[in-house]
Amino acid sequence: MKKIFTIVALALCTFALSAQHVARTMNFEGTSRKYMEYIPTSSPDGSMPVIFLLHGLGDNCNNFSQLGFEDVAPNWIIITPEATNATISILGSSMSAGTAWAAGVGGENITYMGFPLGNIELNEGVNDDGFILAILDSLENNFNVDTDSVFVAGFSMGGFMSNKMAIKHADRITAIASVSGTIGHFQPFEPTGNINTMHIHGTADETISYDNANFDFNGIAIPVGIGADSLVETWREYNQCAAEPTVYQYVNSKEDNLTFEQYTYKNEETGNKTVFIKVNNGIHTWYDGYNNDIDYNREIYNFFIGKEPESFTLTSSSGENGSISPDGEIAVNESQYYAFTITPDEGYRIASVIVDAETENEANVTNAIVNSRYTFQNVMANHSINVTFEEIPTYTISSSAGENGTISPEGDTIVYEGTNATFTITPDEGYRIASVIVDAETENETNVTNAIVNSRYTFQNVMANHSINVTFEEIPTYTISSSAGENGAISPEGDTIVYEGTNATFTITPDEGYRIASVIVDAETENETNVTDAIVNSTYTFQNVMANHSIYVTFEVIPNDNIDINTAENFSIYPNPATDIVNIVSQNDSELAIFNATGKEVKRIRTNEGSTSIDISDLPNGMYFIVINGNAHKLAIER
Repeated sequence: MKKIFTIVALALCTFALSAQHVARTMNFEGTSRKYMEYIPTSSPDGSMPVIFLLHGLGDNCNNFSQLGFEDVAPNWIIITPEATNATISILGSSMSAGTAWAAGVGGENITYMGFPLGNIELNEGVNDDGFILAILDSLENNFNVDTDSVFVAGFSMGGFMSNKMAIKHADRITAIASVSGTIGHFQPFEPTGNINTMHIHGTADETISYDNANFDFNGIAIPVGIGADSLVETWREYNQCAAEPTVYQYVNSKEDNLTFEQYTYKNEETGNKTVFIKVNNGIHTWYDGYNNDIDYNREIYNFFIGKEPESFTLTSSSGENGSISPDGEIAVNESQYYAFTITPDEGYRIASVIVDAETENEANVTNAIVNSRYTFQNVMANHSINVTFEEIPTYTISSSAGENGTISPEGDTIVYEGTNATFTITPDEGYRIASVIVDAETENETNVTNAIVNSRYTFQNVMANHSINVTFEEIPTYTISSSAGENGAISPEGDTIVYEGTNATFTITPDEGYRIASVIVDAETENETNVTDAIVNSTYTFQNVMANHSIYVTFEVIPNDNIDINTAENFSIYPNPATDIVNIVSQNDSELAIFNATGKEVKRIRTNEGSTSIDISDLPNGMYFIVINGNAHKLAIER
């Protein structure tokens, strides 16, 4: 006789951390089928329960094996098989529906875009239940399997397949749990025996609807099974369970807009159960105890081993000079994660965080505080948490500045231990930082001038008193003498005072009809240089000035005696000034040249009679001359 919900007591043993899910294949009915296998690395004394975890539509065994069920059942054999790909014939073409279990899922008289598709049943004829039982046979032949503890749980399409296994194989399956699944439309309800069932479904499930198991297929609602309430009632009646359930309202402690209710229908004579967890506002997903009030893995495990849902109390308190939130007694569900936020008052810090004080499990978890939070993980018992606070030691940083500049803040600054303190240094106009000395006239005196970044110095992780003193020095200046010959100008002109290390830019402007002939820097010295080719947009810049300089510019007539500026009648230009395009209107076909202000030709193009557009986006801003047959128009490019 099968012992429903009775698990053989397993002796305590230590399992190696290397236990993992391993990919396997099985040749079943001529097809290579895949599954993931988790076997405890050190077999316990006694037999091992087995659970089959069945993935949803389009998923695979590797992905679903990451569900983490081994965290709640480390001594169980965990098998995650993979379904085969299903195809649908639409208008003569074959379309993949993804991996799907042969669980009777489908619909009748389906139409698509006005075309009748008839009845569709995913993977009709595939022997998936035989594949699952073949894996079970292999396990029983190779391991000490507890045959009274063989379970199936699945999500979505896997939930449909779980119900099929319950209907067809109650002789080998102890109990099933389906999440967001039901009994498929084409699966006859002809159970082979009483079997315990759990069903979990969200009322806002958008994939398999709660009320009538509608599946959205390209905007078409196809009823692929029976609704959640009907499913529970079907199994309740078959198992001859009482009509009135025992209702358990899970503690609602997480801000997830969800509430969880468990309805347990029981046959007191046989012990058979039909359990339903209704997830108010729940969608088509697998909820966990970290983000939600319950953990599906834990609830399914507890159902399989016959354990009733349970809640625990977390009691929090704090000493003076700070707080813990929430404070007092907090009810949480089994296997839930729950975080407390600890907030010291100004000038105080956490001294200690003690969990389960004055018990054999007392633990100092101060070092486990992350972002001022402590989280109880996978709660399986009542706990307490107590926080104490202590005043943060302070240190003094004394700052001062010499003449011709300031430091801010100035004077004595009180700094909490372990924090940073930043000082901003501002020289007066014409001055710069000469030195920054930390802890002057002590054994730790340090010149940190080279550590100044953006005129700021920061003491990191302050653990002692410090001082900082800044001195300033006048910035050396240099003179750049600029001059220009006839027929043009340079600006600024004359003597320009420049601070050491800065730049100085001069703009050169030829008169109309002239161009730059030469630009000489430091004329009549050993450093004399012709920088004419370095002129950019009619400017020249002295970089990082470290000495006196001179700059002299000469001009010359643009070399074309036949050019008559802005008097050409045989062509015109527009717009002027221009940005990226200039239009030429000429009386005949001709060749056009564009010269910059220095007289250098920068573009040449053939124009046609009428209007011709010329791309000048590659030319920098400045003054140019457009010349056709010795006649010219002046063009300004401005952006």
